[in-house]
Amino acid sequence: MNQTEYLYTHYQAPLPAWLWEINKNSRIPWKEFFGSRTVFYPGSGIDPYTVNAFTRSHSAYCFVNVDYAIAKEKLENNLKKPMFPEYDIIYERDISECFFFSMFRQPYSFVADFGLDSGKEVFHAFTYSHTEREDFDTIKHYVKFLVFELKAGLDNSFGATRFALLFIGGDAFPVFNALYANKNANLFAMLIDDYGYGGQYARYGKDQLLHKIALRRNVFPELILTERCTGERMWDGFYEVDVPWSPSDAKLGRVSRTLYKKEE
Repeated sequence: MNQTEYLYTHYQAPLPAWLWEINKNSRIPWKEFFGSRTVFYPGSGIDPYTVNAFTRSHSAYCFVNVDYAIAKEKLENNLKKPMFPEYDIIYERDISECFFFSMFRQPYSFVADFGLDSGKEVFHAFTYSHTEREDFDTIKHYVKFLVFELKAGLDNSFGATRFALLFIGGDAFPVFNALYANKNANLFAMLIDDYGYGGQYARYGKDQLLHKIALRRNVFPELILTERCTGERMWDGFYEVDVPWSPSDAKLGRVSRTLYKKEE
């Protein structure tokens, strides 16, 4: 049993009705999207792993990818390649980051607003350093909402008939805080990896900023996928799922990931 088969066996779910019904004239279905199972991917770049893993297993259809290092033009160029070869874009909307966060009465801000200890130790550990992101204030933030449909002639063995992707060109920590810590969205799964590459001002693994935000409000996903946050770096309360690596898993994205499940 590979990773996709495991997800299908244990988490398969029907496509939400609102995804069947959406068309080019529809409003953005925020309530329906956030009320569905969502998969969160901070620092996603243009990696298709979460979309491929969950749509091919028919276990989730709504994805929140966040990365302030991916300019809007780069995302759009990759969508045209296309990023998901088996799919066509049937719905696309652009909104401002300020409007997006205003829906949750949540400012776009840093660690001091996350309800954490703002003492000197925390400040130095979690505030971005100028040596890593000197251009942070010049980053052009954006929000793009898309719905994809499986190309004509392909059956659901290739993946879900439709899925929705919310891509935020911004900071993953205030996004996680606004959506999940403040209970505005249904967090089903997430993919976390601490790569850094000189642009990750804080980390996602155990006892790091993302974990601290989750602990503050006791908000955790059912599943976590990771390459780098394994073993002692994994969040407390999660155990590794014994799913042997399969060559088919290598086709899901940039690298293979280990699957963790929340303890009962």
